[in-house]
This record gives sequence, C-alpha cells and structure tokens, in this order.
Amino acid sequence: KDIEKLTNSVVAYIAGVPFPFVGYDQNDACPLIYTADGKEKAGCPLKAGQDYIYRDNIDVLQIYPRVKAVIHWGITGDDGNDVICFEVPARITN
Repeated sequence: KDIEKLTNSVVAYIAGVPFPFVGYDQNDACPLIYTADGKEKAGCPLKAGQDYIYRDNIDVLQIYPRVKAVIHWGITGDDGNDVICFEVPARITN
C-alpha cells in the first residue's frame, strides 16, 4: 500500500525506561527519504513496490549522560504503526 506520511520514532531505553530523543522523535521523516539509488530525494508519498533509502543521524551531545541504552529507531506510517524499525545497544562514553 502507498504511504502518505512518515514520522520518526526515536527512543532510548535506559534501565527499561523510554526517553524520546528530543529534536528527532516525532519529526517528519519524509524529507529523509531518497530514491533507491540514493541520488535524489523522493519524499512522500511512498509508492507500494518501490525501493527507497532513508538517511538520518543523531548528534550525541555533551549533555547526554554516560549510560548504556537500547535505541529504538522506527519510522511510523499513516496509521501510527512502524513501517520499519531497528533496535541497537548503545553506550555513551567520553
């Protein structure tokens, strides 16, 4: 099915407690979508059956505590469910 709207869902779980990444969580993900060759921005809507690339990054600020966390990065569609997601263990150090 085609997707009209995409939203970032970026949360750090620290000791099992979710902490949204302010400035990333709930942002519009459409400007971060590229054509499959990565050369052009595709934006939204996404067409069913087409391949796309998503590009984003997170700045790790000095004010972040030195902790271990699990980062959940999802991209939610029109219905609020993840279209795609991944989780990675992370550790913030000096």
